[in-house]
Amino acid sequence: MLNFIRGHRRSLKLGHFDRSTVRPIGRRIAVKSHVEHPIQSNPIQSNPIQSNAMQCNPIQSNPSGAEIGTDSHSISESIAIDCVESGTKTSKKAFGIRFRIFDWISVFILIASTGYVLSNSSTDRDEISTLILKQDQISLGDVDQGVKVPIAFQLINSGNDRIKIKDVFLPCDCMTMKSLSGMVIQARRSMHVKAQISSIGKRGEYNATIHIFYNIERDNGKIVLISREMNVPIQMRIKPKIIVKPDRLSIDENRWSDLTLIGSGETVFSIKDIEVSDPFILCEPIGSVLNNKIKEARFRLKFDSNRSPAPSIRKNREYWIRFVTDREESPAIKLSILLTQ
Repeated sequence: MLNFIRGHRRSLKLGHFDRSTVRPIGRRIAVKSHVEHPIQSNPIQSNPIQSNAMQCNPIQSNPSGAEIGTDSHSISESIAIDCVESGTKTSKKAFGIRFRIFDWISVFILIASTGYVLSNSSTDRDEISTLILKQDQISLGDVDQGVKVPIAFQLINSGNDRIKIKDVFLPCDCMTMKSLSGMVIQARRSMHVKAQISSIGKRGEYNATIHIFYNIERDNGKIVLISREMNVPIQMRIKPKIIVKPDRLSIDENRWSDLTLIGSGETVFSIKDIEVSDPFILCEPIGSVLNNKIKEARFRLKFDSNRSPAPSIRKNREYWIRFVTDREESPAIKLSILLTQ
């Protein structure tokens, strides 16, 4: 508005103006003056506009009193008139200061809110993705010996970057799973994985772990973290076809310890061979149990330190005995042995 007034302000004497053409604009008033040709050399002096609330004095834009051109057409000009409200002149400077303060407050609020949004966006973006398992562990419950057990689990990308699987290590050859290497899990997405494990040759409590290694990447392919690891624990209890009693075997040098193998349900079996970890461990069958189809086989065990140098008997070493059978689901029964002296 100021530019408009300045652009149309001319050097002229204040001519006759019509009170009806006075339009208040904020605290200033734009007056539309009709000056017609010819203009008298003695300008018409207009009485100031009287008002109980406001007094307006025309501003003489041409104090020298020079005449304005000889154009025969009417000239319409907007002339700025300073207004006096209740006898006090309105301060343009004060108005400008108030305007600037309001603007600066608005700018400050805008900057603060923008910074908050950017800060939150940065925090969300900087949250490192992690590959997590939906459940704590994969529990398969009670499983019969000699069967293939299906496994299913869900991997979840918990962050804002994508995850690329690098390698997967299975706990044993008894487990099969479709290769996951190179597969990508997008931000906040999940992947369902299926696998299979065989219970052949296993008995009792069985625990295994699948190890998954992965990289964290941005959308542009830039790697953020390399080779992070996530483990998938698997637990099951296998019901063997051949039961061992006792399930924990402890033998000593001075007396024999008994061991019994019993076929579960209608299971019959045959012992084809007996293997031991060290020659000083002695195992003798009770009755004719080798290479015969039987429901139950009994043995007695002890160790003889005279058959081996004494230093070979160490507490931290693993000692074992293994029975080779004709059963496909339980081809070998390996038992740990605790030596006592």
